[in-house]
Amino acid sequence: MPRCSCWSPSGSFGGLLFVPCAGPVLAAIAVVGATHRIGAGAVVLTIAFGIGVGVPLLLFAFAGDTLARRTSALRARAAGLRRAGGGWQRSQGRSGREGRDQDFVNAA
Repeated sequence: MPRCSCWSPSGSFGGLLFVPCAGPVLAAIAVVGATHRIGAGAVVLTIAFGIGVGVPLLLFAFAGDTLARRTSALRARAAGLRRAGGGWQRSQGRSGREGRDQDFVNAA
């Protein structure tokens, strides 16, 4: 199995949505758009891909919202959790930019 140099703990959750077949589909959509040869097939592919990615993300968002509304502990700490999540994402972006994510890749 080829190693990916873009792995990070927070990015691993994106793997639930963007499986290996998403790369070729995105490449096909990008090439069709770049060559300006947009036909019905390209439009259908783009719409289907958007729905295929959007629906699971929407379901995750609704599930998270429902969980937060039903759990008073989450509701009371929502602002702090958002700040902590934002800080985590910034640290992951910084570590990727500085090449520190290679430690995770090489350890796997």
